[in-house]
Amino acid sequence: MRSSRTLLKAAKLDVITNRLSYDVGKGVWPLPLPPPLPTASKGKKPTLLLDIDETLIRTFTADSTVEFVVRPFLKQFLTFAMKEFEVIFWTAGRDIYGACVVDGIERHLLGLPTSIYNASEIQKVVKGVTPTTDHVNFYCLSRYQTLTERNYMKYIPMTGRPLKNSIMIDDNVRSFPLTPRNGIKIKPFRFDCSEVRRKPGFSEEERINVIDVSEPNTVEAANDTELLDLIPLLTDLAEAYRAKPSTSVMRQLDYWRESNYVETDDFTKCLEGGSIYDSILGTVTKTKNDKPIPTPVAIPDNKELMKSVEEQAAALQSRFKSKL
Repeated sequence: MRSSRTLLKAAKLDVITNRLSYDVGKGVWPLPLPPPLPTASKGKKPTLLLDIDETLIRTFTADSTVEFVVRPFLKQFLTFAMKEFEVIFWTAGRDIYGACVVDGIERHLLGLPTSIYNASEIQKVVKGVTPTTDHVNFYCLSRYQTLTERNYMKYIPMTGRPLKNSIMIDDNVRSFPLTPRNGIKIKPFRFDCSEVRRKPGFSEEERINVIDVSEPNTVEAANDTELLDLIPLLTDLAEAYRAKPSTSVMRQLDYWRESNYVETDDFTKCLEGGSIYDSILGTVTKTKNDKPIPTPVAIPDNKELMKSVEEQAAALQSRFKSKL
């Protein structure tokens, strides 16, 4: 993969301010999720599950409004991802927070139609008033749809999407131990937000603001190309799937793993922490290898562990199956 880190930097850092609703209403999706949303392109797509905090954005206020710095090149990344994948957002935060962030990204960054995540639309539902729209651009899941017994793990099979064609990108690997071949770890997006609210031109009205990258505390953040650097890998997965829909995207991702990644196939060791959890889980290579790593071998301890996990997942799915 060609590194863009020395060739590109953001011309600006976007800051989105968006109003928070205190009831999500229809934004709480059932598990499994409904079928993929219709798109302009025909045919099925693999699924890309995206963490929000420190993967896509950095939040610095979350009161009556939520303000967050957008990771450089997020617009380009999501524009690409929407064409090639079914994009699902999944935050470890609350549902009201996830709805607010996704609404801000939809309207202020991507220019998409207003959806049910908009605070005004949510309040209409709460008050018993017919909302202006029931449109949905993306599904968004929250911490309430995670395995709380396992440190709020985002367990992919609960979505109802085929595991072999689902990929998750997260800065935190806590959701990867039971689906290690589906996870991609991204460097956390860090930004010193302490001075942002003192800058002229900021308001609490819904809008998008800009931070000049000449400011000293923006230099490192402005040079962040993590999202751009993932596009060649994701392009490879999407092209393989498009050429042959029976292709396992999860298996295709094995071309982008170091040989020691097979150690993650032992789920118990992944959960224990240590070097596998800290240094191997979710890692990918900068360029595609000539051969994939070996397919997973049967680990006896995995079977008993997964029995317990599936029981927890089934209980959560039962709780959310009639939320719409």
